[in-house]
Amino acid sequence: MNKSLRINKSLGLIFFFASLIGCVTTLPEACFANTKELLCNQSKLQMTVSFPKPDTVSFSSPVPNGIPVQRAERLWCKIPDNFSDRILQFVVVRYRKDFSNLPLPGQRDTLPVFLGISAVQGKPILWSDQFGAEKYVPPTLPEMSKQSTFLGFSEILKGKPAEGIFIENLTKDPAASAPILIHKVDLVFLHHGDRCKPENITRFNRAEMINSLTLRYRLDSSKGLELRPGQSFEFLLPENLNFPWITYLVLKHRKDPSLMSKTDMESSQDTNPAYMLVEVHDSKTDTWIRWADRYGSAKYSEVRSADNPEDETLHNGLRTFGKIKPDKIRVTNIGTGDSRLSTARVHELMVVFYPDNSSAEKSEQIFTPETAFNDPVKGILIPLIGGGPRLDGKFPGAIPIGPGFKERIASISALPASHTFQLAIDPPPPARRDSLGHIVIPLPEKRHLLMAEFAIGDLDVTALNKNKDGFFGRTGCAELTVWLRNKSVPGRHFPAIIRNNIGMAGIITLGLPTNAGQTQPGDELVVSVSNDVAFLMGYRVTYSSDL
Repeated sequence: MNKSLRINKSLGLIFFFASLIGCVTTLPEACFANTKELLCNQSKLQMTVSFPKPDTVSFSSPVPNGIPVQRAERLWCKIPDNFSDRILQFVVVRYRKDFSNLPLPGQRDTLPVFLGISAVQGKPILWSDQFGAEKYVPPTLPEMSKQSTFLGFSEILKGKPAEGIFIENLTKDPAASAPILIHKVDLVFLHHGDRCKPENITRFNRAEMINSLTLRYRLDSSKGLELRPGQSFEFLLPENLNFPWITYLVLKHRKDPSLMSKTDMESSQDTNPAYMLVEVHDSKTDTWIRWADRYGSAKYSEVRSADNPEDETLHNGLRTFGKIKPDKIRVTNIGTGDSRLSTARVHELMVVFYPDNSSAEKSEQIFTPETAFNDPVKGILIPLIGGGPRLDGKFPGAIPIGPGFKERIASISALPASHTFQLAIDPPPPARRDSLGHIVIPLPEKRHLLMAEFAIGDLDVTALNKNKDGFFGRTGCAELTVWLRNKSVPGRHFPAIIRNNIGMAGIITLGLPTNAGQTQPGDELVVSVSNDVAFLMGYRVTYSSDL
């Protein structure tokens, strides 16, 4: 591998020169052959290329302040020859705008600048998602540069290789003259084959079907199974499942406190961390697709006792994995430091699928503004969560559920104006709250329940402080239980999900309870929360008349 490769900053002239040689729509390497020397001479800063992982190409700025990209300029990142036949999955960019471009420290940014990315297959293809193509560039210090993950390139490129990518300054306002400062660009490609030696792979094929959309693999509920660095667990999916999407995964894992040195315990730093890399295999393309979000793709195994493993929700699966035919899921420990001390313990893996509901009926209620569920037909692959961390722990308009919900309402109403928010005690019809405080959702008869989704969060803003993740509000221990019941039919009581952990804010999805069959007159879903108070921001029930 040639680790001295370089990429050069285009000075806004690249298409002008390309048009002079008649190569606007040809491949970048051929198109820009006559301009490269001129551009190299004009740009003194060049990003260096490295290969930190077998499926990753990294471009790094040689200076601490980053490579400047002015308005209407582009940074060209050519994919190296040894990756030229690989399929790009996602791009991670660290970027910022300098603080010196603001009139006064802390003043609102009145001249915002925006970043975009284009992949090149003969011609640039601008990346975009349901929120648009532009990413706001925040003014910040170099060590606090923003990181964004641009997902879905394998679908945008229709499963074909790209020649490279442009990092673009898409700012339209001429007065917004501040450059975008690029610190690092990671190109992550779909992976082929194993990540470790065959003898270090353990496979599991026994799964419990919790409901029609949810599988659970229990490895060791009491202590968890050890997974050392350089080892993988593979979970084989049942062959009879035929879902086009994975909604999310929940990995229950931890690192045992006995592996922490005295120094680490005293400093609250883990010098031998365990990191979980989670991938889904697409049988159609024989490729492994990483899970990733804006923070990256490796999930740290927190130091926890055996009775308190972390329920790690790997969200936004529709956007991350795309529409595929999954047949197995892989969890690999890519921890660093002493391999004896960076061992993780995996308790279980839960897989939640998303059905084809393009022709189904939906019943939806939104309580917290700006909450929205997935809709692949409309291109909405990332749900919108109206409350929670993004609003400093507030859930305006939500329905509180759980023990002590009335007391929580009173406590919230007594908070300072900057932290209080309005709540609703009862949901609007047809839903209702019963005498036990549960939320009851009536179901239409003679339907096949495909899916129920709940936008729900568990943050206690009355604590008036930040939690360990840096968000405002105490993280609680609320758990969600949902079942289908019919008071008029003896024995018609089917659990759909039991004591499912509720995060700070997100979507919990479930399918038809086992053996429930077609809905009958009087059927209803009962939504219960235990251990703490949670806030229901909205729900959606999807059903079909087809059996």
